[in-house]
Amino acid sequence: MRFVITSGTGIREIVDERPDASSTHQHVLRLISFKRPGIRVFDPDGQSVSLEKLRRLASDEGKSSKGT
Repeated sequence: MRFVITSGTGIREIVDERPDASSTHQHVLRLISFKRPGIRVFDPDGQSVSLEKLRRLASDEGKSSKGT
């Protein structure tokens, strides 16, 4: 599942895409540590994804990859 991450203000907004929940979660945590303003995450349907939901999705990905 592909995710789109936006951060910044209306004047300078950065858009980044990540291929899975794990890399998206890591990138969002990095942006938070840099105190980047206005971090938002969207799923392929354009729906907003909370940090908690992203963490759960990343955890589920980790579990499914270990099972194969």
